[in-house]
Amino acid sequence: MNSIKEKITMPLDDSFLQEEVRCEYTVSSRQKRIWAIEMDLLYQLLAVCKKHDIKVFAFAGTLLGAVRHRGFIPWDDDIDVCMTRPEFEKLRAIAATEFRHPYFLQTDLSDRRYFCQGYARLRNSLTTGHILAHESPDYNHGIYIDVFVMDGYVDGAAFKRQMLVKDTLVSLVSLYRPKQQNNLLRRLYRSVMAHTFCKLVPYETVVGWYDKNLRKYSATAKRLTILTHPMYFITRYWCEAADLDETVYLPFENMTVPVPANYDKVLRNIYGDYMAFPPVEERGKWHSNDIYFDPDMAYTDYFKQKKDSWRK
Repeated sequence: MNSIKEKITMPLDDSFLQEEVRCEYTVSSRQKRIWAIEMDLLYQLLAVCKKHDIKVFAFAGTLLGAVRHRGFIPWDDDIDVCMTRPEFEKLRAIAATEFRHPYFLQTDLSDRRYFCQGYARLRNSLTTGHILAHESPDYNHGIYIDVFVMDGYVDGAAFKRQMLVKDTLVSLVSLYRPKQQNNLLRRLYRSVMAHTFCKLVPYETVVGWYDKNLRKYSATAKRLTILTHPMYFITRYWCEAADLDETVYLPFENMTVPVPANYDKVLRNIYGDYMAFPPVEERGKWHSNDIYFDPDMAYTDYFKQKKDSWRK
């Protein structure tokens, strides 16, 4: 318990870290320690956003948790917030001076090894939140909270063109990162393409093209969504632009969090009958097979141990 309190700066009572049953679901002490790291990250983010007048909202499962549980959904293991593209650009501009070790706002500009998505993750560098599909130890793998960006969502041919450009730019950004290919000819082709293109066009330029494409309709569209994600999320996690005009605050564990004033409309749009609980057998399966969490170990030590075990 003491090790967790040494990694965070927000006030936290020791009793929070104890195992408890919520909604017929046992939240372990280990899960509580993960929550504590994530709550502290949210605490830091909200403080910075307040200081710089940046508008941010609890979103997705965190919004649902605030409304239905006054905190985490008991079987959830992450925190999601969102902001509009202009607010995100304000945050990205001041992140380097406002977030000090162990806090790190990870974007495709602040951490070039980070996969290009166009949103951010605020991480605690003294912990491990390893997304198992990404084995590279060369970027920050601390436990994180997601900072999603809401961009303009349009219909028809314009949307299809925007997504085509997005996919093309993601492919171009990938040229700046090493990638293994099993086929010799593919490895050679990729190597030549990467060397030629990356020498002519700076990485930051391509990321700028990517961001520009995402915000193409952000100032004019009536709907906003997370265009950085696959189609399932784009078509489900959207709201009206006007939904993010007004803010209210709701309890979330030991703090209060900003949410859209008409959160009922936003949640019904995403989840339907959001007050209904999932079946008991479906609880506790959110990221269990996708992310390895260790709130007690820095990700650098975690990868060192993995490397040592491979050698053995």
